[in-house]
Amino acid sequence: MGLIIKDNNADFSGVAGAQKYYFDALATDGTLLIHDYSRAGCLPTQTLKNGVPVLDLAKGGTDLNLNSVFRTQSESFRNDDYLEGGAMRLKNMRNEDSGLDGGINLGQTIQNYLRDNDVRKLVIILWVMIPYDAGSAEQSHTFISSTTSQAIGSGNLIRVFLNPAHRLAITLAGMHTTIAARNPNDKFSQVALVYERGELLKSYRNGQKVNEDSEFPNTNSWGIPDSDLVIGVNETDVIVSRNKLGRIVIEDLDRSGRDAEEVITMDYNYVNATGDFTGIQKRPYANL
Repeated sequence: MGLIIKDNNADFSGVAGAQKYYFDALATDGTLLIHDYSRAGCLPTQTLKNGVPVLDLAKGGTDLNLNSVFRTQSESFRNDDYLEGGAMRLKNMRNEDSGLDGGINLGQTIQNYLRDNDVRKLVIILWVMIPYDAGSAEQSHTFISSTTSQAIGSGNLIRVFLNPAHRLAITLAGMHTTIAARNPNDKFSQVALVYERGELLKSYRNGQKVNEDSEFPNTNSWGIPDSDLVIGVNETDVIVSRNKLGRIVIEDLDRSGRDAEEVITMDYNYVNATGDFTGIQKRPYANL
């Protein structure tokens, strides 16, 4: 774990080119992306309105520096703030007439990194909230996606789909498994999936291993992307769900050298301000 030293007496206001950086407690060499929509370091405007910047809290990890902009093309929701309680509301961001997609477009940097570095071990962590009484109009939508035209499994490099059974179908390198994602009392759930080439996709929920792994080992490598990696719902304005995404972490475990369960536990404790993080402020979507 990195050590951050704060000096309240330091004054860099007169230093040419001085810049204020924000990092996440999990950021390390090998961290590809961290979004935490409850933090000003990620959302400087503390809103998710059309055109606002979205900053990558993994800066200083692999130096992919995936800063982006939030866009909504939806005619119904164009002027809405998608930030609610420190999390992104997962309602439609697409313009049905023009076909223009919205959301947070991260380009193809991560996908090319995975392929170019032949990453064999990866973890993705999500904090999501799915209401227990969610109806059909709130389900069956993708909110993270990037594809490949190569013959690799399903053709999805990274995809997170909420299915009608209130489960997250998460795809990494062309293979998916589904993980139950609802928590009682409309609390957020931490959901994580570990890809290790030649092994089953391993699933975790709220810091614990769960028996929802893939049916078969994933022997797929990473293909050439043919679409950008986009975080957001690009369906129709019928999608007015109360579902939310609070946080996403993607880490190259080959490069970081960390154990997947160590990273998942650290993330869970950080959000809930427990364990090594006792005494810090909980994130607004904490579930303990």
